Amino acid sequence: MFMEWTNDFTPPPADDRRRHYPILADPPSVELHPCTQGVLSTGSRKLQSAVFQIATGHYFGADYSSKFRPTAGDRTDCPRCGEFYTANHVLEDSNCYAIEREGLLDALLKHTLATFTGGQKLAKFLHTNQVFLRPLDPIPSDIPPEPDP
Repeated sequence: MFMEWTNDFTPPPADDRRRHYPILADPPSVELHPCTQGVLSTGSRKLQSAVFQIATGHYFGADYSSKFRPTAGDRTDCPRCGEFYTANHVLEDSNCYAIEREGLLDALLKHTLATFTGGQKLAKFLHTNQVFLRPLDPIPSDIPPEPDP
């Protein structure tokens, strides 16, 4: 079964950062990837789903909204700093999440996605900070006013 999946798998393009995520790039195995095992050990389907969505690029972030929902009016700016709201922004680059990442996540997402402990820590970070678990709330000025009774 795993070999069939491997034969059907199309790797991300060379310029796509996901190409370097071990959870997607490591050679196929009959065992689950260590990061996958770490995420599954949390026992939370919501967190498991969020981690796998981040790894595949199909998560509640700006790059997904821009690519697949460009006319939906989804919020794409980080609610903390206004930058483009991506996994790399929140999990690697942004100063606005630096304290939350400290001691929990590796400096690079590809390192976090490489180990059992990394999978657990990423799930804990997502839960603690409630990021990428649902679409961003609309910007307050974009919320239509309540109709008069």
